[in-house]
Parts: sequence; structure tokens; C-alpha cells
Amino acid sequence: MASEATRWARPGPLGAVLAGIRRARRAKEIRLTGKPFAAEQALDWRVINQFSELGALMEDLLATPHAICDNAPLSVRQAKKAIRHGLQTDLKRGLMFEIEAQRTAQPGV
Repeated sequence: MASEATRWARPGPLGAVLAGIRRARRAKEIRLTGKPFAAEQALDWRVINQFSELGALMEDLLATPHAICDNAPLSVRQAKKAIRHGLQTDLKRGLMFEIEAQRTAQPGV
């Protein structure tokens, strides 16, 4: 998440940010030039999930972890596991793992 005031300018600490960029050309451009980019570009490039106004940034930022914490810990753990494994395999196996994770989190359903 970022606000309109957010700007990234140094390529060094952007490792985690660049990991979110799926297009190698874009990641290389950012990393090799060190050219600054704004929050609007980060949202367009899918580096961040959400854009927030500066005055509401902290409230908006904390809304996500609070929503996650409202869920059952086992469900959150299983969902994270299903996502992690699903991204590393083909669709069929990913869906099968998701079903198994859901059965673990919600036995009898």
C-alpha cells in the first residue's frame, strides 16, 4: 500500500518490491536505472495492491491485518499454505491442495 506522496528512488533496497513485478523488463529497468517511480506507477505495475490518500494511509493500511486477524487462525494458516503451494504448481494440483487445506480448516464440510 502507498499514498500519493510515496516515491521509490534507490534500486538497492527494492528487492522485495521488484519480486512482485512479473515482467522482467520492468524490473530490470527499475533496478538498473534507479529512476524514481511514483505510487500510481507502482499500482499500475502491480507492485502494490492498493493506493490510499495520505491522510487515510495508516487507517487503510491497518484495515487489512485487522480483517485477517478477525478470521480463525487455522483458516488463515491453511489459506496461506494453499496460496504458497498453489503458486508453485499447476492449476489442477493447486486446486487439489486448496481443497485439502479447506478440509483441514473446516472438517466435516
